[in-house]
Amino acid sequence: MVDRDINRALLSAYRNNIMRYQKLLETHVTELEQNYIKERLSAHRAAVKALVGPEAINKQPLFSAKLAEVNEHYQQRIQAEWQETFDLICKINCAVLAADKIRLYRDWLKDFSHRRIEDANYAMEAARALRGS
Repeated sequence: MVDRDINRALLSAYRNNIMRYQKLLETHVTELEQNYIKERLSAHRAAVKALVGPEAINKQPLFSAKLAEVNEHYQQRIQAEWQETFDLICKINCAVLAADKIRLYRDWLKDFSHRRIEDANYAMEAARALRGS
């Protein structure tokens, strides 16, 4: 945890310096000053790349795969919800008695609530997995 905090502090310092150097390059500086600033800018960019590069490159495929999995899950869920809602409307329209309509809606609502709990659990697991990747 300490190493991670140190890396974050270093990244923040490097990025702040990079922004500062970029702003300095936009001002009127001598050629000598400009060369020095460009040299420092290059060194700081290399330091950021060294800190972030390997970790980010190694984690990106895992992150992308998990994100695609989450997207596919919710696309399937939306399609299923739409179909179930359409079926419910058809059943309600075909039901003659008000008690039957209420029962159909109550059953659907109970299942709907259960699916929302499942979705919340899935979202938490996905967030943990994405955070870890």
